[in-house]
Amino acid sequence: RQAETAQIGWVRAGTDIAYYANSIRRKGGCYYTLTFTVTFPLDHDTCFLAHCYPFTYTDWKLYLQKLQADPARASRFRCRP
Repeated sequence: RQAETAQIGWVRAGTDIAYYANSIRRKGGCYYTLTFTVTFPLDHDTCFLAHCYPFTYTDWKLYLQKLQADPARASRFRCRP
């Protein structure tokens, strides 16, 4: 509801954010834990959580075009049609 009424999209939210190696071991290292606290502003609203901002295929293509246009970075990769 809030996204519709306020015309907002994804926002950064949360407090007490921590990312650390936990005590569970695995071959070649350990596992990691991400913890955080989120307070939802409205009861019975639908909320989506993401590790990073989601982006579209169009966003990705525009980002690659910017990299290609930068002479310092363009030599490090190439795009196939």
